[in-house]
Amino acid sequence: MRITFIPVAALAVSFALSACNTTSGGTTQSREERGQAILAQCIASECQRLDLDGARLPDYNVVKDLPHVRALMVSYTDFSDLSVLEGNAQYSELHIGASNVTDLTALHNFPNLKLLHVQDLDVTDYTPIRKLKNLEELAIGQSAFKDLTLVRNLPRLKRLDIERSDVDDLSPLKGNKSIEELEMSFLEIEDLSPLLSMRNLKRITFDMENLADDQKAILDTLRARGVEVEAVEIIVVC
Repeated sequence: MRITFIPVAALAVSFALSACNTTSGGTTQSREERGQAILAQCIASECQRLDLDGARLPDYNVVKDLPHVRALMVSYTDFSDLSVLEGNAQYSELHIGASNVTDLTALHNFPNLKLLHVQDLDVTDYTPIRKLKNLEELAIGQSAFKDLTLVRNLPRLKRLDIERSDVDDLSPLKGNKSIEELEMSFLEIEDLSPLLSMRNLKRITFDMENLADDQKAILDTLRARGVEVEAVEIIVVC
């Protein structure tokens, strides 16, 4: 589940499916069977990328015994405890969005992470992310995440997704030297001026409805500098 910034000139379409039936197909048993099949194949091939998104394992402890895995994807599963992965400092990618994880304390076990997806989690404390100094991509949207000050501790961060979060203040991004791509759609933010001081900003995705004149002026200034500003329009599809 990687962040995708759609490379169109002015319009990126976001499909809101909240009013639709999004229940995963198949039974719990079929999800477990699929998960075990994926796991078995990974063990046999000594895969570096274990993609269990949407699948299920009866016991996730088995994953920690796979030293060849560099990228672990357990989003949209019932995975709940990061501590069972302790000892896998080799991970460079960890996808746990929309899982049952509620505690991020164990993130200190993965100092080599370059990509972390933790969106749509029931988490109250995101501060453990501060310790991930090698992080280059962070997806933390669709959540109660609010305080962007932790980004100041991530000197290599290039891509940040805070879409549909509780962020309402961009001032912690003022003067940021690393972020190149920012997904910030569907936020309640009045002051966009910190974007003007982000030295390496190349692309933002933003919803353009009901913008104030000063906000429009800032976005126009960004465009004039060569920043790609992509609009997002909600289309409900059932």
